[in-house]
Amino acid sequence: LVYMAAQPVVGEGTNAMVWSVLIEKAAHFDPALLSVAFIFLLLGYGTKVGLAPLHAWLPDAHAEGPTPISAVLSGLLLNVALYAVLRFNLLLTASP
Repeated sequence: LVYMAAQPVVGEGTNAMVWSVLIEKAAHFDPALLSVAFIFLLLGYGTKVGLAPLHAWLPDAHAEGPTPISAVLSGLLLNVALYAVLRFNLLLTASP
């Protein structure tokens, strides 16, 4: 969806998915497509992060998994997913 929103402004190819290009031209993207993309991103990464009401799996995974895996889950994977949501928010704030 982000590619579809960027394609009319940036053009086709890998340049339409380069983050610095997306941030520069985000004001010209279709805001409806970006909003739908953010909803899907929030549902997917929100489940990974454990945002309420998508958090049902997280306590079980930490309780039943081995300690090293639980440490990787809480220390790395959850933070990276939250970072992706926050970084995509930059595109939404740059768009009208």
